[in-house]
Amino acid sequence: MGTSSPNRTPSADFLARLGVSNAEERLADRWTSPDALEPHVDAADTIEGVLASLGHEQRALTAMGPLGRAAMLHGVARGLREGRRDFALLIAREAGKPLRLAEAEVDRAAVTFDLAAEETLRDDGTTLALERVAVHASLRGEVRRVARGPVLAITPFNFPLNLVAHKVAPALALGMPVVVKPSPHTPLTAHALASLVSAHAGGARPMRVVEADLAATLALVDDARVPVVSFTGSAAAGWSLKARAPKKRVLLELGGNAPAVIGDDVTVTAALGQALAASAFGYAGQVCISLQRLITLPSTHAAIVDAVTEAARALVIEDPCTATSLLGPLVTTAAATRVENALDAATRAGADFSLRAQRTGNRLGPSIAMIRSEHRALPLVAEEVFGPVLCVQSAQTWDEAFALANEGPFGLQASVFTDSFSRVREAFAKLAFGGIVVNEAPSLRSDAQPYGGMGESGDGREGVRFAMNDFTDSKILLWREPPA
Repeated sequence: MGTSSPNRTPSADFLARLGVSNAEERLADRWTSPDALEPHVDAADTIEGVLASLGHEQRALTAMGPLGRAAMLHGVARGLREGRRDFALLIAREAGKPLRLAEAEVDRAAVTFDLAAEETLRDDGTTLALERVAVHASLRGEVRRVARGPVLAITPFNFPLNLVAHKVAPALALGMPVVVKPSPHTPLTAHALASLVSAHAGGARPMRVVEADLAATLALVDDARVPVVSFTGSAAAGWSLKARAPKKRVLLELGGNAPAVIGDDVTVTAALGQALAASAFGYAGQVCISLQRLITLPSTHAAIVDAVTEAARALVIEDPCTATSLLGPLVTTAAATRVENALDAATRAGADFSLRAQRTGNRLGPSIAMIRSEHRALPLVAEEVFGPVLCVQSAQTWDEAFALANEGPFGLQASVFTDSFSRVREAFAKLAFGGIVVNEAPSLRSDAQPYGGMGESGDGREGVRFAMNDFTDSKILLWREPPA
């Protein structure tokens, strides 16, 4: 299956519009040659030129006004929908994401830009009722949100379009230009979005992409011309960046280790097993809110393990450019080997498996491990696996289930399956996660929600309206009303 097939490659016109020389030659393929990657690094003068242009781009965005910026953002959304197939093929090739999931990502990115367009026109003013204090009976106040300045967006490979959109769209809505440092695995998707933004920006280039190694990235973080840093990636890297730039607004969307608690009042069906398997193993588990830990109560344990195992057995690793594929490969052989090593460590520790996959290159099928109390410190359980692995833990009571769910440093999203509203309220009170999902897998996310975690999972929130709040400072105007 050659890489030049029209079914595998974005159109020539689409690639030509990226503004990147030799785009087809640089286009990676996670299926045919997953490790053939020589990361590009832009020259220092190129990066400096981008930084030097930020003032001009910010003035251009300001001159557009809210109506102009809303039109630009809606235009980007339309362009994403019109170019859906080309963007999806690019994501499938670069990121190894199954095509139907890549198409869904393009759809979501279009929604993200439409949401930003709507927020651009929202009145952000707040009037303060200061007269409630007697001595301030004639005092009035108005609060506005003021953009801090240009944003540096550092983005990962697994959502190379929509996670970029979640940083770019809110910034553009506020009139703030963005410098995107994409994953070296998926730079062309970021370039494609930047090209589309420029096409709707009236000659401006408010989204710029720079490809940088670690040293150049740290220099970008240090640069005073980008007072906001929005980072999605590993916890270790994210917290080190926040420590490095204490005077900047550094927003972190980091790792997860998502649990789902299956209540003893749940009716276990094949559809439930399929939904949980899709969350755990879709895109080879390379999603920070993929289901990683399934926590069962005694009356449903056997049935839910059987249902998920049966659903997982039906999943086949396929070429990401095949529309029916759900699983796909991991992004590199090194990534697959890391997951395999965690599985091997669990095997040596005596964990049992209802399903155990073997690796071939960057291809690794689903594995389901039965975890006992002595295994809870294993990397497979305690860390973010970021691979096609599901750990099953047994609890005797709801309190024990909630305690197991809260184990570990991560707190991004969790699920609880129950027909009891009181259990839902209890879960909301007791689970230490940024998001609690009811009767669906923890990988459910709306692009309008405040998305982010507690603990090691991050600091700040995505979701256009909420990111805009994090990108701004409050500014107050105070005055006294004259006597009547």
